[in-house]
Amino acid sequence: MAMLTFLRIGKEIYDETEEYIINHLLYRRQIFYQRILTKCRLGFTRLISGILRVFGLDDFI
Repeated sequence: MAMLTFLRIGKEIYDETEEYIINHLLYRRQIFYQRILTKCRLGFTRLISGILRVFGLDDFI
């Protein structure tokens, strides 16, 4: 049973690492203004999530 838990944790770490590397490589291929737009979208998403969290609607989206 402990071995299955260990394997699940390892799989989650592997999946998160793979996703991080893919996103990083995609980000590196973007042109300068596309990088700025990506950062703006990310900031806007964080802002909206923060507002929803304040009103207790963080599970809304």
